[in-house]
Amino acid sequence: DPDLLFMSMFTSSTLAARDVMNQLWSEPINGRDGCCRTSSDGVQSGARDSFTKRPAASLDECMARCATIPAECTAIEFNKGRSSCEVHRSPDVAFSAPGTACVCLLFRTLTPPQP
Repeated sequence: DPDLLFMSMFTSSTLAARDVMNQLWSEPINGRDGCCRTSSDGVQSGARDSFTKRPAASLDECMARCATIPAECTAIEFNKGRSSCEVHRSPDVAFSAPGTACVCLLFRTLTPPQP
């Protein structure tokens, strides 16, 4: 059945894409719900010049923006209410500020396999 074959191919490629995404992203130490922070007290967010803020319609769009500059991006912060995306460049982002209206994800580039 051609429809079953198509669905099987679609499901396989979707699962493969999700596996790649799971390898590229991790949650901050205290979870992803909250704006990105550099300290566990939820106060420090890094210097203004350590991130770039732009409009974004979705978390996926924000993640894609980061993935296009893997040598610079260390984390993303998506604020759905404000439709904004912060692409962080500081390696110190490791926490989120619970209770804030953002999602914070840490970006990690894949190390190429050794021969």
